[in-house]
Amino acid sequence: PCGTTASNFDAELISMHMALERVHITLEGTEHAGLDIVVFSDSRSALEILQKRQGTTRLVDIIHNDICRLGELGCKFEIQWIPGHVKISGNEIADTLAKTGAAQPQPEVPMTFLGVKNWLADHFRQKWYRQWADNTTARGVY
Repeated sequence: PCGTTASNFDAELISMHMALERVHITLEGTEHAGLDIVVFSDSRSALEILQKRQGTTRLVDIIHNDICRLGELGCKFEIQWIPGHVKISGNEIADTLAKTGAAQPQPEVPMTFLGVKNWLADHFRQKWYRQWADNTTARGVY
């Protein structure tokens, strides 16, 4: 989680950005620049939106910039999807760390446009359900 308004999808992208930023800081100015870098993620939706360049969020643009910065260091970069919850060692460690982090105080991350759109749709759907459940008029019509 990333606060009370960010979605899990946003959290996946934020974690990818933070990982790429950390790699850049670690490699910049060292003899290790020029490495092949592979990022593994079990978030298929995050990887799919990263492949699309148009109609994406600001956060996706930031991640693309992170990748370009690594390219400037001579690094080759690849993002690889792995299935979640199938006992892959590194992914199990990442899941454990994510659960530990979720129990910590969360930074408030601004909502993305997509997050606002989804929140509004859910909010009004729930409001409609409540109104329908509370209303007894013309129930037989439904």
